[in-house]
Formats: sequence, structure tokens, C-alpha cells
Amino acid sequence: LGLLRLASTLRGAFGAALPVLLLALERDSSSGFVRLSSMAALNLLLDRSFAPEVQRLQPPLQHCLLTEQPLFLKGNDDEQLAVCAYCGAASLFIMKGFEAGNAERYEVLDKLLTFGGVHCRSYPRAFRSFLECGLLPILDRDALLLAPR
Repeated sequence: LGLLRLASTLRGAFGAALPVLLLALERDSSSGFVRLSSMAALNLLLDRSFAPEVQRLQPPLQHCLLTEQPLFLKGNDDEQLAVCAYCGAASLFIMKGFEAGNAERYEVLDKLLTFGGVHCRSYPRAFRSFLECGLLPILDRDALLLAPR
């Protein structure tokens, strides 16, 4: 709850709030609650920030999203929320973190699609969260990004 409050308070200072979130994820990523609240706060920060702010901090964000995927799902409610928070943050990062036509943008998109197809597909609630929070926002904003895939 404190991380969410921090994210909403510092929405104009994206660069100041991001290191706190990344440290929380790095130190306590084994805790489901810390991972869920940190990903939700990251999702909120990415939603409130402008594209140049996100692009300036692209490397740590990209590393965070690649290492903090909620793998080995068991199908419970906490994991469904974690998938929703992760996919929301990843889709916002794809839309704001790269310029159009950037090859790295397509790599991150492919990893998100692989995550949804491999890890979420066998769990209906997690797959629905992947579709609602990850895939549909990308389709709404830039359908041509997914057209070749």
C-alpha cells in the first residue's frame, strides 16, 4: 500500500520513484505481496508518466520486466492479479518505452506474447488477465504493432 501511495505521489518524478520500486522488487521478489504491490505501483507509474521519461530509463525497466515475470503459475487469485499487474506494466512499457519501429520494442513484445502463450495459456484466469491487461491495450493503441505476429 505504501508503494502505491509513493507511485501516485511521485507521478511527476518518475526517475525518483523508479529506483525505490526496483530495489523493492530485487530484495523481496520471493514475497508474492511485495511483487504484486511493486508491479501494481510500476504499472501506475508507467501509466502516469510521459514517453520521454520512460525512454530515458529504458534499460532498468526492460531488465525488471524480463526478470520479474510471474512464472510457474498455480492458478490462484494472487497469481491472476500478479499477471494483470505485470502485463499492464509490460504493455505500457512497450507503448511508451520505445520509438516506433525500434527492434527492441518487437523483442519485448515477443517476450510478452511468449509469456502469455506459454505460462498463462493453461490457466484460464491468468490467460484472461494476459489478454485484458497486456494484449488488448496494445491492440487499442497500435494494432499494426501486432499485425505481423
